[in-house]
Amino acid sequence: MKIIYPERLSSTGEQIANNLQIESVVALREQFSNGEVIYFLPEQVLYNEEVILLWDGTWNNANINLVELLLMIDVIRNNNPERIHLLLPSIPYGRQDRKFGSQQPMSLRLVADLLHTVDVSTLFTLDMHSPQSESAFQFSVYNLTVLPTLVNLIIEEHSLSDFVFVVPDMGSFKRVTNLARYYNKEVAIFYKQRSSVNVWVSDLLGEVAGKDVIIVEDMIDTGGTMNKCISSLKSKGVGRVFIAATHCIFSQLHEKPFDADYTGIYTTNSIKRDLFPDNTYVLQISDFYSQVLSVYFKERQFPTQFMEDSWFQKGVVTCIS
Repeated sequence: MKIIYPERLSSTGEQIANNLQIESVVALREQFSNGEVIYFLPEQVLYNEEVILLWDGTWNNANINLVELLLMIDVIRNNNPERIHLLLPSIPYGRQDRKFGSQQPMSLRLVADLLHTVDVSTLFTLDMHSPQSESAFQFSVYNLTVLPTLVNLIIEEHSLSDFVFVVPDMGSFKRVTNLARYYNKEVAIFYKQRSSVNVWVSDLLGEVAGKDVIIVEDMIDTGGTMNKCISSLKSKGVGRVFIAATHCIFSQLHEKPFDADYTGIYTTNSIKRDLFPDNTYVLQISDFYSQVLSVYFKERQFPTQFMEDSWFQKGVVTCIS
């Protein structure tokens, strides 16, 4: 078994390889003057072997990221691997898991079909946008969750006791209510109305005055909705505001700062970027993936203790040791 990754992920890939005691291979990349890219492996090393491909998301161009991923997978399958296991923490077009109008595509299903076409056998991803997302795929998908780990880090590092969970919209309501049940805390929820371009945050349901707050979300894009949520919370007299979000894109951060009144953001390096807002703690996914893959490949068991649906049922916070 080997793990393959592009050069930009060398640190994460090497750590996973060392933890699993398997060989690592850095895929080489070249780019033509017109923007086309080509990936290749240093040698033919994959014949009849299981292969793990490590990939990441991007904050600035999901389209290029997706095309390059497909090219990389095609390079691997041309070397006749036994199976291709894809570590893709942030799925391109993952938010488009349903139609928003009769004349609009369900883009996630197309991405899933493309991955199936290039012979991906297994997908390990992090905190999908909604539970229905898994139904778009024709192969095994493990929807892993790091949100309980991020929340636990916030509580421990800041000694939180009197706090409340906040949901920016109904999309994260289920996962947050289970977190709240585990910690025996209340949940407050914003109602959000979205047009094709803009987002408005309306009233908040729940008591938050005088309490610290943990906002839980699977993804932050521009940060506009999050900024409005925090402003509304501060106007209602909350204490410290913390954000736990698995995928932080912050696509406008290079043009303008994220200037909300928060104490800390806890996220992962599922999105490859060189700039984060101030006071951001980035959880490296290498240790998390190492634990998951050790259970899956060495013990030959399903990594249920890391999966969102299993966590909902058992109410167990999975923390990285």
